[in-house]
Amino acid sequence: GSGKSMNVKSELYAAMMKYPQDEFIIIDPENEYAPLIDVFDGEIIKVSPDTQNHLNIFDTDLSFVEDGTNAVTLKTDFIMTFVEAVKSRGLTPNERTLIDRCVQKVFSDYQMGKTEDMPTLPTFYDELLKCSELEAESLATALELYVKGSFNIFAHKTNVSYHKKFIVFDISDMGEQLKTVGTLVILELLLQRV
Repeated sequence: GSGKSMNVKSELYAAMMKYPQDEFIIIDPENEYAPLIDVFDGEIIKVSPDTQNHLNIFDTDLSFVEDGTNAVTLKTDFIMTFVEAVKSRGLTPNERTLIDRCVQKVFSDYQMGKTEDMPTLPTFYDELLKCSELEAESLATALELYVKGSFNIFAHKTNVSYHKKFIVFDISDMGEQLKTVGTLVILELLLQRV
């Protein structure tokens, strides 16, 4: 009630006028920035269990290298963090090894041209199911909700554009069960954009 939102919108407008080549990304927990989408030719990305927007958590620029670490290694680290959030606990060394092996395999198939499609969470899930270790079955079961279940927003190819000047991630209907994992995915996407 003190005008914080109005202040932010005013600052946003001023910054967009001053820096017309810059991109602006907002995480919107209360669905209050949607009216600005048309004004600034932006894109709203709704993140909720019922959305038609899909975000592939395996999307990455394979040519990216940071401090000698390649894109697949960085994505492996993120997938481990994602699975930790799904399981609500840290991973065992065996689980980390399984995740690393499966992420490396799905990206290897993509890089070698065995598939033209960027890996997805179901690709990773299927690779886990091919493993004989009991931990692999446990990991796959934990991921099932996000692959085949109600929270499968991250189990498809990305169908939204990140290439607009103004992007709003609308998380107002994300719900408590999706909040931790959803926020993690959004922040990883933002880090890739930066």
